[in-house]
Amino acid sequence: MADSVLMILGDFVFSVQGTAYDNLQRSSAWRWAKMPRVGRLPGRQSIGPDDDTIELGGTIITERSGYGNLTALRALMATGEPQILCDSLGNIHGKWCIESVQETQGVLHADGLPRKQTFSLKLAVYGEDVSPGYIETPDQAAIDRFKRMRGTIEVTA
Repeated sequence: MADSVLMILGDFVFSVQGTAYDNLQRSSAWRWAKMPRVGRLPGRQSIGPDDDTIELGGTIITERSGYGNLTALRALMATGEPQILCDSLGNIHGKWCIESVQETQGVLHADGLPRKQTFSLKLAVYGEDVSPGYIETPDQAAIDRFKRMRGTIEVTA
């Protein structure tokens, strides 16, 4: 059975049979400058976007998907590089930074290895330095890698 891709962050694949998240919370904000006015309430002026964050939470059943998934996410975080984020529909959401990976182990085997790992992951948008109105196009290599992982294009040797 083909593995259903939920999302790809850099080279890490979130999938139904592997590391699956069961909740995703996205928070977006906008900045407004407060402008004092005499005899009236302060006014507000839009000064642009503020932070955009995503928090994922899920459960890994290690007997089905192995033990190295959260270690791989921590290694990706430790690169100190923002990662391209792609959703299951093939939409490229730009570069995101892994801010934290949290893990809880439970239902342990006799040797101490977990049967179940719950995790949470916090991402923040990288914030490219671009001109207003400019939409950055991710590099073609990232798009092709995503398509290969989803099986939507043939891999050529």
